[in-house]
Amino acid sequence: MKILLNSRIDLNSKPGGDTLQINKNAEQLRKLGVSVNISTELQPDLSQYDLVHLFNITRPHETYVQFQNTQKQNKPVVLTPLYQNFDMWDRGGRVGMQSIFMKLIPDKNTKELFKLFTRALTNIHLYPQFFAQLNNGYIQQQQKILQNVNALLLNSDLEMQLLKKDLGIHNKYFVVQNGIDAEFANANPNLFEQKYGIKDFVLCVANFSSIKNQIKLIQALKNIGIKLVLIGKPQINHKKYFQIIRKEADKSANIILITDASKDMIKSAYASAKVHVLPSWFETCGLVSLEAGLAGCNIVSTDQGYAKEYLSDFAKYCNPADINSIKNYVIEAYQSPKSDLLKNYLLNNFSWEKTAQKTFEIYRDIINATDK
Repeated sequence: MKILLNSRIDLNSKPGGDTLQINKNAEQLRKLGVSVNISTELQPDLSQYDLVHLFNITRPHETYVQFQNTQKQNKPVVLTPLYQNFDMWDRGGRVGMQSIFMKLIPDKNTKELFKLFTRALTNIHLYPQFFAQLNNGYIQQQQKILQNVNALLLNSDLEMQLLKKDLGIHNKYFVVQNGIDAEFANANPNLFEQKYGIKDFVLCVANFSSIKNQIKLIQALKNIGIKLVLIGKPQINHKKYFQIIRKEADKSANIILITDASKDMIKSAYASAKVHVLPSWFETCGLVSLEAGLAGCNIVSTDQGYAKEYLSDFAKYCNPADINSIKNYVIEAYQSPKSDLLKNYLLNNFSWEKTAQKTFEIYRDIINATDK
């Protein structure tokens, strides 16, 4: 079995949760004897592959070209949509000029076309995709991909509910939940505590972009005397947002801002923290919440997205638009004793091995069905 995992062109230069998901799946599928390649090309040669696995229709301008390529080369294709609805973020979470434009443009197709145009200003290779989206429409591109792949591999049932509600999609689908590295259960706090001299703080691990909502988190925890540690990397399209975060951190002795943490340091921070909070405007899963939960943190997650399908009743869920909601849930989690209930639940239910095994079985069945 030869499989191509085909994803966005900046998968590696701008890593995110999808980067981890793709790399971990590839690693585990190879252990099952599957020949797997990862490509970020828009129109790769598919002649050697039995099936193509696409990712992400939140930015369909790339996925649409890759999907068309599978149709031209007559290859079976599945899609992990990683679908997100950014309406709430656009209304209340952006800063600077982004905020002004998102509020002035009510139509979603126009709004997304504008986002793509701004990216194309600094990347001429995006112009063909911009004109394709101008001609076809953002929502229409999403719908065409979703309706015409052989199957959808979703991260949760909640994702399918939202696809039906937002886009009217009723294609064949399977829920293939993300895994988690068991190594986080053995995280040690010493490395972090020796370097920074604190423990039992509130932690947020996330890239510094406005969708992650760190500014409202800072506002929520202001003047309550709890140390807040923010770990992440600044994002090129969110420079203004990071400048605001840095300014707030410089003003407060209770905020520690870390932009260069190694994986070992992040693991140690998880183990040292009392609470991990991810108040994003939307999360398909929130892999950092799983990592932090496995390391023993009490968890506060966003109520927007699909996190509850992973964290169940072992976490608290805040409204990202409501500072008091964030504040109250963080305080409640901070005042609660640590427990192994979430850790044990995650260990028993989620692993990349399980994810890969289910993915392999879906690949096999679709390939067999198309060969008949």
